[in-house]
Amino acid sequence: FLTLLGVGGVLALVGVAWLTIEPLGWRAFLACCSLPSFVVLLFRAHALESPRYLLASGRADEALEVLRQVALMNGVSFATSPGVVLEPVADKDTQVPVSALLSKPLRRNTLVTWLVWFCLVFGYY
Repeated sequence: FLTLLGVGGVLALVGVAWLTIEPLGWRAFLACCSLPSFVVLLFRAHALESPRYLLASGRADEALEVLRQVALMNGVSFATSPGVVLEPVADKDTQVPVSALLSKPLRRNTLVTWLVWFCLVFGYY
């Protein structure tokens, strides 16, 4: 599915180039290509932080508030018992080396992912 979105984006780019470069020049084409970035900036201002990230950062109260907001947006009631405590997912000082990707349990998934990404990116060049 993401590959189809990428192809759609490339085709849209060709269409924008065809419509703007000849009559308006490359500067107008560059301005049109930057418009989606500004749209993302507008939406990012309203995006909620990940509750998982907040828990990992030791900000459990904020994580609970985000969960309440999400429940409200989805029309679901969100009630917690007074004794419920959100625990951090991981210690924020925990670091995993990149070599862990090649450990026995992750090796196959890592190599397949690398191969797929290589094949996808190779097509661009």
